[in-house]
Amino acid sequence: MPMTWKGISHRLGLFLTTTPDSPRAPGRFVEVRVVLPKGSVQLLVLLLVAPWAYMAVCWMAYDVLFRSASVPLSDWKPERCAVSTLGRQGPWGQIKSTAIFTEVPEEWIDAGQVPPNRWFFGRVPKVQVKSLFRRAGLDAELLQALNREEIWETTSEGLWVKPSNDTVLTMPPRARAMIYEVLSGYAENPRQRDVHVAGADRLTEWTRDSGLPRQCVDLFRQLAYSRDDTVIFADLEPVLALLPGSELDRKFAGMVSRHDTLMAEVVVLPDSDTARLTAYWGVGGRREVVGALVKSVRRFPGGG
Repeated sequence: MPMTWKGISHRLGLFLTTTPDSPRAPGRFVEVRVVLPKGSVQLLVLLLVAPWAYMAVCWMAYDVLFRSASVPLSDWKPERCAVSTLGRQGPWGQIKSTAIFTEVPEEWIDAGQVPPNRWFFGRVPKVQVKSLFRRAGLDAELLQALNREEIWETTSEGLWVKPSNDTVLTMPPRARAMIYEVLSGYAENPRQRDVHVAGADRLTEWTRDSGLPRQCVDLFRQLAYSRDDTVIFADLEPVLALLPGSELDRKFAGMVSRHDTLMAEVVVLPDSDTARLTAYWGVGGRREVVGALVKSVRRFPGGG
């Protein structure tokens, strides 16, 4: 009689049968037969197809979510959360680095009066600036708003354009990136020169736990634009003029002010060479203090 394997597969009506116990000749295989009773085929097909169907639904939802955002999915890299990495060992020991965002305390932030928007284009002819706006892909409504004569001014220094807040806040990301790259070439445009920057894969960490309503975070993401491997935000002032209340102003400015920073730590393990670590890190008259600290950390269970 053939042997029958039973287990979890028994619940599915699935049986694996093999040939009877017998010595097997070298190079020969044991025959394996799969017997599926009636009614089990449909269940097996369901188990095989269901995971793929679930993945397809998740992908469609993911695609729709990002297509609805004003920033094209292709402009951003996959998000990277705070992850610690170990560096190369040496006389300095083992270094663990973690990417974090530092933030200016809200008490230090004073939104104050928001100055109007001013773009300086140097001595570039007006027709050339208008050509830039068209090449940037602005729609007809935005082009009409930027072509109004009352927002153009020519001085002895050069050409100025004074767009409204609505114009600045509704520009698409790629047009914003193209126009601001030109503006950043002039010292008269501090907003486009002194920008807030983070890695293109750090956008979620940048806005995490900001305490802001979802609409404010969405607005931040809509106004951010990419350049090379970075994501840039340059329009703090127009947003502050839009937000009601000083509390939202401070929270938004605090979130924007975050800096992508690398935090480094020396890992001291129970088998670490304390003398070598002390010699490297104890320079400048700190040898005794560093040595005592290294020994204390090494005694901690598992190091630190």
